[in-house]
This record gives sequence, structure tokens and C-alpha cells, in this order.
Amino acid sequence: MADTNEFELVFEGISNRWKNAASQAEFAIICSPYISSPLASEIIYRLDGTTAEIYTSCRVENFINRSSSIASLVDLAKKGHRIYSIENLHAKITIFSNTFATLGSQNTTMRGMNNQEGNMVITHPDKVAELKAQINKWAVDAVLMTYEDLEEIQRLVKPFTKRYLTALRQAKAAYKYRNVKENRPSRASNNQSCADKREESKSKIIKGTSIRDKLHSLKQTNTLLKLDSITLGVATQFVRSCAWWYAHPKAQRSVRAPGHADNIKDTARYGWTLAFGSNYFLVSRAIIQTRNEINLFIDSYDTTLEYSLDELRKRLERIVSGCVANYAYEEYGTYYPLERKHMVLSVHSINVEDAADFMVQRCGLVQIFEDAGPFH
Repeated sequence: MADTNEFELVFEGISNRWKNAASQAEFAIICSPYISSPLASEIIYRLDGTTAEIYTSCRVENFINRSSSIASLVDLAKKGHRIYSIENLHAKITIFSNTFATLGSQNTTMRGMNNQEGNMVITHPDKVAELKAQINKWAVDAVLMTYEDLEEIQRLVKPFTKRYLTALRQAKAAYKYRNVKENRPSRASNNQSCADKREESKSKIIKGTSIRDKLHSLKQTNTLLKLDSITLGVATQFVRSCAWWYAHPKAQRSVRAPGHADNIKDTARYGWTLAFGSNYFLVSRAIIQTRNEINLFIDSYDTTLEYSLDELRKRLERIVSGCVANYAYEEYGTYYPLERKHMVLSVHSINVEDAADFMVQRCGLVQIFEDAGPFH
């Protein structure tokens, strides 16, 4: 009988356990009906050359209603990872070595990080082997989805996704209207209001088209969005924008500390890092992962209509808060706790809001959305 220490129940923070395990992976098997980034791309990024086997459900309706992201699967396939579709898949299993697996309720999605989920971490080799054997049984009927297959699905579902989102907004508006029982306008004023809304909608469509074109042009021209590796210059600018003395010995308050950028060091494992006492802020990782999320935002802007710039900033803040390692260069199993948007590291801190602002500014998004007016 297996030792109970070889099983652990986890009700929060499983995504960071995945990322930490992925950075030391012997191999990678991800079994999840729904897949989306940035979580999926953050896990895959840590594999360090290991090719992942990803088993998911490629039901078209999952992509149309955005339960799963076809854009994320296209990106993963483009990077050489193997994507398989299993009909009626419901299990959520990850395996990164012969002594690390998880089994539970959470999909490999950002939405799953905000749900009430329960998972089990399994480190007993025999039980991990059982999970692998079961996935191998399911894999007999799995269909390999090539990059070309997934690209074609992405092209085909795009117009249906737009229709779905339009219908969803209309349904939400109808539900809200149904629950409004007071202060209803007269028929005449209501007709005028509808006319005004139609004009506003036309304006939004025109502006949205312009934004979409500008975003895709930006992806071709912005240097940071295209960098293969992070230069010291970019890392320095990034740290200067978000580093603080959280408890300055003389000022007795938090003050910006751009000079911390002078202490950036290059490491073989994580690229540019910054030591704060017994912790390390993983500078290159923070920049790369937030940059990847911005690229996904640009790629999906024309279909993910409710994904605003403010929502992007929140996602970037969360990504930055996951880029911290301990004295042994081991990443923490959860997102680093925040105090007023600061990751407090000894008497120093990194402000995640400042870091997110730097990235959206440096990647050219702010000007595009400011020019578009208040709709976004």
C-alpha cells in the first residue's frame, strides 16, 4: 500500500505546482478537455526543450464559446508540441515525471485558476504509471491534430465565434432589461435611444476594425514583440520601471529604486534575474511571458471581443507575480503574495502594476487604444 505522504490534496495553487514541475520535467503529458493561455503557454515555456503530448477535446463548440482556445492550440502546435483530440474527454491529468502527476478537476485554463477546484498530487511511481497506462488506452482512439488542421479550424470557427459573442451580449442585455422594473422610458424616447445605440454600434465597429488592423501591424513592427531573447537593455528598462525600496531606511516610506537594475545578473537557467535577499525576481521570464500574453491578445482581438486592455493588464500583473524563485532557484508553488500591488522581497519590492504598464506601453498598445476613444 502506498504511503499517504505520496498523495497530497491541493485546493489552490495547483497551476504553480504544474509550472514548477514542468521546469524539471523528464517528459510532459497534459490531459485537459479545455486549454487556454497564458496558463498553457507558461507551463510549456518551462519545459526547456521537452516536447509535450497534449490530449484535449477539439469539439468545435468549445472553441466557439471560448471554453477552450484554438489560438493557444495553434501556437503550441507551431512550437512542435503534439496535440491529440480525444472524443468525450473529461479527465484532467498532468504528468511531468515518473514521480509527479496530478489528477483533479482543474483544466489547463486561466478560468480554472479562479474556480473552486480540487486536485491530488501523486508522487508514488506505481500510481503515476497507472495514470500513464490509462492515458495510453485512451490514446488508441486519439486523433493527431496537425498545425495545419488546427489553423483550418481556427479559420472556420472565427465567424461563428463573433456570432456567439454577439448573441451572448444580446442575451445579457435582454436579461438585464427583463429585471429592470422602474424608470422605463417612453416609447418616443426609447426609439431615439435605440437609434443612438445603433449609431454608437456602427462607430464601435469602425473603430474596432481600425484597432484590429493597427494591432496586427504593431506585431510586425514592434521590436519587443519580435525579440527571440531578452537583451540586457530591455531587462534594465523593465526593472527601472517597477523596482522599489518598499521600506526605505531613510525616507520611511516606499520610494522608486531604479538603481536596483544595476544588480541584474545573467543565469543559465532563467536568463536575467535580480536577487532580493533570499529571493530572485526572474526578469527575463516576466518579460517573455507577459510579451507572449500580449501577442495572444493581439492574435485573438478580433474574436475575443470582451477582452479589454484593462483585463490584459490584470493578466500581466498575475503573470509577473508568478516569476519569483527562492534562494535555490526553485520557483514558488503559488503566486507571490501582493501588498498594494507590491511583491515585497525583503525591504525591496517589485510593483506588478508598474511592470504591466511598462509592457503595454513598450509594446505600443496604449497609444492605439487611446486614439480609439472611450469604447475600450
